[in-house]
Amino acid sequence: MRPDTHVAAHYTGIILKRGVKAPKEFEEGKRILFEQFSGFEKYQAGDGKTRYAFVMTDACLAFLPKRANVEAGDDDKKYGD
Repeated sequence: MRPDTHVAAHYTGIILKRGVKAPKEFEEGKRILFEQFSGFEKYQAGDGKTRYAFVMTDACLAFLPKRANVEAGDDDKKYGD
């Protein structure tokens, strides 16, 4: 791999369950940003669409705000275009 072509990616996810030893700030429903190469385990549900990742708390880079629900045609009002 050439160093100039390597791109590090980050993933986002929503906390569904918190481990017993996890800090209290990792509440269920919070959205997190975590590293691509953090050694997380990933699983895919039987429906083929739902994906789960088991992420250690030290791999979490930041808490993110929840995504806004934008309906079709609402973009003009929201952004003033």
